[in-house]
Amino acid sequence: MLANSYGMVWKLFVLRMFGLPFDKPDRTHFQFDIFLYYASTEDQDLLSWIFTTFRQEMEDMRSLRMCIPDRNFDVGVSTADEIVTGINNSWKTVIFVTEKFLEDEWCFFTLSSALYSTTTLMPKRVLLLYTQDVLDKGTSLPPVLDQLLDQGTAMELDTDSDDDWWAELQEKVLAWM
Repeated sequence: MLANSYGMVWKLFVLRMFGLPFDKPDRTHFQFDIFLYYASTEDQDLLSWIFTTFRQEMEDMRSLRMCIPDRNFDVGVSTADEIVTGINNSWKTVIFVTEKFLEDEWCFFTLSSALYSTTTLMPKRVLLLYTQDVLDKGTSLPPVLDQLLDQGTAMELDTDSDDDWWAELQEKVLAWM
């Protein structure tokens, strides 16, 4: 990944050297900082934690703007269109990877759409928050999830999280690379 970082710096240098207008993207270019995705059939305790603790910590305490499907999606609009629009209008996509997520009918569409939004100009746009039971499941994960888990863009979900966990998550959300 370090080579990718230098490659990006080199591209920026060359573009600026030839006088081409280019600024690296940053979160101010987006309507939202985070597009949040979770399985709609998720456990009620986790959904409650997402809608209260997670939302309050990220929006109220850390001033991050979030697109939450159950709150921001318009009724009557295609779910696929809303997911793609949410991802494209967000700096990062944070996905809660749980057993329910792996069974969710929209999980692979959302994951594929989020990965498609990742480019050399905007690497690491997908963050995974996973539960330990997904890793302990015994069955193999889809290859794309295995790759993302190995890229440093994943964190174990900790519903009893401390300030260090929240700070690490915020750092990953705000980071360009």
